Amino acid sequence: MADPAMATVFGCSSLTQFLDFGRERRLPLRGPETQALRAQVLETGTIAGFEVHTRRLDGSSLWLSVSASLVRDSEGRPIALEGTLEDITSRKQVEKRLHQTEESYRSIFEHVQTGIFQTTPSGKYLAANPALARIYGYDSPKELMATLTDIGSMLYVVPARRREFQQLLHATGHVCDFEYQVYRKDGRAIWVSKHAWAVRDESGGIRCYEGTVRDISKRKLAEDDLRQAERKYQSIFENSLDGIFQTSIDGQYLSANPALARIYGFSSPQELMDHLTDISGQLYSDPGRRQAFRDVLAQHGSVSEFESEVRRKDGSLIWISESAWEVRGQAGELLHYEGLVQDITTRKSVEDQLRHQAFHDALTGLPNRLLFMDRLEWAIHRTQRKSKYRFAVFFLDLDRFKVVNDSLGHLAGDALLVEVAARLKKALRPMDSVARFGGDEFAVLVDDITGTLDATHVLSRLREELGKPIIIQGRQVFTSASIGVVLKTWVYDRPEQVVRDADIAMYRAKALGKARYEVYDSSMHLAATSLLQLETDLRNALEFDELRLHYQPIVDIHTGDIKGFEALVRWEHPRRGLIAPAEFIPMAEETGMILPLGRWVLREACRQLAAWQTLKPTNPPLSMSVNISARQFGDIELIGEIRQILEETMIPPESLKLEITESKVMENAEFAVRMLTHLKGLGVRISIDDFGTGYSSLAYLHSFPLDCLKIDRSFVDKMGDGQDSSNIVAAIVGLAHSLGLEVVAEGVEVGGQREALQGFSCQLAQGFLFSRPVPGVEAEALLVLGSCQP
Repeated sequence: MADPAMATVFGCSSLTQFLDFGRERRLPLRGPETQALRAQVLETGTIAGFEVHTRRLDGSSLWLSVSASLVRDSEGRPIALEGTLEDITSRKQVEKRLHQTEESYRSIFEHVQTGIFQTTPSGKYLAANPALARIYGYDSPKELMATLTDIGSMLYVVPARRREFQQLLHATGHVCDFEYQVYRKDGRAIWVSKHAWAVRDESGGIRCYEGTVRDISKRKLAEDDLRQAERKYQSIFENSLDGIFQTSIDGQYLSANPALARIYGFSSPQELMDHLTDISGQLYSDPGRRQAFRDVLAQHGSVSEFESEVRRKDGSLIWISESAWEVRGQAGELLHYEGLVQDITTRKSVEDQLRHQAFHDALTGLPNRLLFMDRLEWAIHRTQRKSKYRFAVFFLDLDRFKVVNDSLGHLAGDALLVEVAARLKKALRPMDSVARFGGDEFAVLVDDITGTLDATHVLSRLREELGKPIIIQGRQVFTSASIGVVLKTWVYDRPEQVVRDADIAMYRAKALGKARYEVYDSSMHLAATSLLQLETDLRNALEFDELRLHYQPIVDIHTGDIKGFEALVRWEHPRRGLIAPAEFIPMAEETGMILPLGRWVLREACRQLAAWQTLKPTNPPLSMSVNISARQFGDIELIGEIRQILEETMIPPESLKLEITESKVMENAEFAVRMLTHLKGLGVRISIDDFGTGYSSLAYLHSFPLDCLKIDRSFVDKMGDGQDSSNIVAAIVGLAHSLGLEVVAEGVEVGGQREALQGFSCQLAQGFLFSRPVPGVEAEALLVLGSCQP
C-alpha cells in the first residue's frame, strides 16, 4: 500500500505509475539495499531517519530518510511495515558540497608553502600546517604544537614584539606584514612576516588568532646588504676626493657631495646648490665650453675627462676634468645627468710649465730651437702665399764666451747669456723673434721687412747693444758676436735650410775675425765642400775602423754603485784627432750615414756588454744604454737588426736599453707607439731621452710602452737657481713613478744636485760628478771597482 505523495517523491504522475515503477525497478523498501533496514526493523520493531540512496523515475539521484515500524498480527507475527519517506536529496547535495570544500581547504592547508596557524591569545597553538612546521624547523605540525606551548617566550627572539602584535590585533582586529624574528628548532634566528586576524565569539570576545606566516630571511638579508651598500656608497659620496654630482637637464644641481663644494669654493653642498642655479652662466668661464660639453654628452650619451676652466665662489679660476653620463628612465626618457669632477689645476700648471720648457730655454726664457723653427716655417709659408712678404734670419755665436766661462766659471757664463738674451730682445722690434739654440748660439727672425735696409737697421741695433759692457760678478765684461745673415729667404721651402745657411754664414764671419757679420751667398760653397769632405771621411771611418765608443757610468744615486753604462760614439780622425759627436752626428743624420753608424754602435756596445757581464755577473745584469737616432727609429729594419745582434752577443734582452729622444718620438706619435711596441716585443727596454724638452708628452706618455725616463740635463743644471726647475724635476719624477717607470737624471755635476734628486726619490743618475765618458779600458776598471763615488 502506498500514499499518492510517494508517487510524487519518485517523480511518478500517479499512484498506478508508481506501483508499476516499483515492480519494475524494485523500490528501496523491497530491494537488496534495504536488507539492513529490514533487519533492524525485525530486531527493534522500529527505525527512524534511515538514509537510503535510489533513483527517480527519470533516473535522477534521490536520497530518502526512512522512518518505519513493524505491524504484527494477533499472534505477534510481522505482517507489514508502515512508515514515512522524506526526500532529503537537497540536504545531501549541500553536505556533499560542504565536504568537497572542506577537502579542498584541507589540501590547501596541508600543501601550501605559506605557514598557516591558529593560536589561543595566551600563546598556544591550536592548529598549524606543515609549511609552518618547516619554516620553524620542526618535522611535523604535531611536533611544533607539542613543543611550542608558550609562543611569546619560546618562539619570539624579542618577546616584547609578541605583546606589540597582540596590542595591534586587539585594537584593529587584524595585522598585516608584521615582521619579527623567531627561533627555529635548531636555535637559529630567522625573520618572518605575519598576517593575522582575531576570531571572536558570539559575545565579541577573542576566541583565537588565525593567520599566515612567511619566511622573509632572504629578503631581510638583501635589505641589510642594500643598507650596507647604501652606507658604503654614501660614505664614498661624502668622503670622495672627487666631486660627484647630479644635474637637471636645464642646468641645475640636484645633488652634490662635499668634495664638489670644496672644489668650487663653497662651504657645503647645499650652499653650492643654492648659489649655482645656472651652471652654464655662473660656473664656466666660457659658456660655450659648457655647450660643447653638452653636445658631446647628447651625441654619445657620456663624456670622459672633458677639461674646462671654471669660476670658483671667490671668482678665482681653476681647471677641472669632468666625466658625465645620461640617466634615463624605463621608457628611455632623459631624467638627469650624473658625473665626476676633478680639480686638475695643479696638473695643468705642471703641463704649462713643461710646455713652456719644451718651447723655451730654461736659462734665458727665450724661445728655443723648436719654437723658432715653428715660427720660421710659418714665415716661409707666408712667403709662398704673399709675393711681397719678406723676412730675414740672423744666426749669432758669441765671441770669447769660452774665455768668460773658463775664467769666471759656469755661473758667470750663465749670467752673460741671460744679459745677452735681454739685450737681443731690447734691440728687436715687437714682431721679431729671438731664440737660444743652445750654448752661446742665438737665432733671430726679422719679420715682415720691406727690404735689406730694414734688416740692416735691426742688425745695427743688435751689434750696438752687444757692444756695451756687461757687469758680471762685479767685473766689466765685453762681448761680441759673429753673425750669419740670410736675406734671400724666398728661395727656401724648409726652415732647416734657412738656419743651415745662416749657420754657414756665421762660421764664415767667425773665420774672418769674429765680431762681424756675413751675408750668405753662393760664394760660401767652400763650406759646403768642407761638409761634403767630412761626409766622405765619415764613410771611410766606418770602413777603416776609426770609430770608438766611450762609456759613461749610470749609477745608483744613493750608493754610487754602477748599474750600467751609456755608449757614446767618438771619431778618431786620422788628421783632426778625436771628433766629438756634435760635429758629425747631425751630418750623419742628414745624409743617412747614421744608419750604418748606428748599427755599428749597437753591435759594438752589445759585444762589450757581453764581455762585462761575463767579467762581473750581477743580478739584475749590467745594462747598456744606446742612443737611437730619429732616422734609425723611422727605419723598420731596426727591429731585425736588434734581434740579430741579441742572438749574436747572447746578452739578456732586458739589459739593452734603447734611448730615443722625446722630440723625435713626438713627431709621429701613432707610428712611435707601433714601433716601440715591436721593439718591446724583442724584450729590450725603452728609455725616453731628454724628457721634458719635447711637446705634448703628457698627452701620449701613457700610450707608449716605456721603461725609463731620462730627465734632460737642462732641468738638472738649473735646479739650484730657482724653485721652478726643482718643481719641474720633482713633477717629472713623480709622474714617472706613477707610471711605474725608472728615472735617470742626466748631467749631475755637483753634490747639491745629487742631494736634491735623492730627495725626489730619483733612482739613477749620470754625469761628471760620478764620471765623464771614458774609453772601454777605463770603464772596465771602474766596473771592477763597482762604484763611482764623487
